[in-house]
Amino acid sequence: MTDQRLTRRMLLRNTATIGVGAAGMALLAACGGAATATPASKPAAASGGGGGAAATSSSGGGAGAAAQGGKLEIFSWWTSAGEVEALNALYEVYKKSNPTVEIINAAISGGAGAGGNAKAAMKTRMLGGDPPDSFQVHLGHELIDTWVVADKMEPLDALYKSEGLTDLFPKDLLDIASRDGKPWSVPVNIHRSNVLWYSKPIFSQNNLQPPATFDDFFKVAEALKAKNIPAMVVGEKAPFHTAHIFETVLMGTLGADGYRGLWNGKTAWTDAKITDALNTLKKMFDYVNSDYLAVDSGDVQDWIIQGKAAMLINGD
Repeated sequence: MTDQRLTRRMLLRNTATIGVGAAGMALLAACGGAATATPASKPAAASGGGGGAAATSSSGGGAGAAAQGGKLEIFSWWTSAGEVEALNALYEVYKKSNPTVEIINAAISGGAGAGGNAKAAMKTRMLGGDPPDSFQVHLGHELIDTWVVADKMEPLDALYKSEGLTDLFPKDLLDIASRDGKPWSVPVNIHRSNVLWYSKPIFSQNNLQPPATFDDFFKVAEALKAKNIPAMVVGEKAPFHTAHIFETVLMGTLGADGYRGLWNGKTAWTDAKITDALNTLKKMFDYVNSDYLAVDSGDVQDWIIQGKAAMLINGD
């Protein structure tokens, strides 16, 4: 396994924990009336735990009403430290261009993993005909394969044209946000998920080097275990973080082309390396915090900042 790589980055300060993979938040328009979407704002800084896209609804007092000085309800799961600051920064930019609009922050925690509180609440509202004016979702199929194909959304052609967004975003990103040649969301942030964060003080005090391979990781983990220090913090109070970690382990085991092959058919799900990745994940849990089932995934960065654990796999 010595050629299987771990991506690493030093943790210098607290960061927002939002978003998975390449594309994060976006703006969308939900069906319900004849109103048109109002530009949201410039992208806000965010990083890796459960991000997605935001949407502008044209139902009731939605974006159309907002354009006339009404209320604009924005639904998201940005509730953790860092995420809140990013969301407020986004609001402040919007308010400068739309000072008469009252923003309703309808954030609910727990949206990163499948079945999160926020996603469940969003589903209830959408099926009940009460969509928020704007909402967060992961860019691409998470929106398109659900609310777009169900004819619950409106395309954002007019918004893209008025704001010149087609010229601002890379074509590959636009393709992810589009279906049938029409854009359905506006990216608000982009980030990556496969980052290994580590505590500089713990590594320095124990004369350790940040791991670059899985073999390196387990050597470091064994040394830390001898000193009763969790090598890696996991927050699995609600299902999410373990799946996120496995995604990263799978990337490191298969490599970029092999991982991409899972989605284009070139890599079989029965490939022996998938078993290797599962075994690596299982072995990692010999070195994590024993109370991981009681820790929220939004709080794991605090363990690194406070020196309670040495490493964390999360987004940037």
